[in-house]
Amino acid sequence: MDFETPLGTHDTAAIIFFIFFSFSFSFPF
Repeated sequence: MDFETPLGTHDTAAIIFFIFFSFSFSFPF
């Protein structure tokens, strides 16, 4: 986790993964 770059690929991937995980947890298939 690089804090030097506010907007980076890692941050974007983490956000997407977090959102996907949230949806999965909220609506488990």
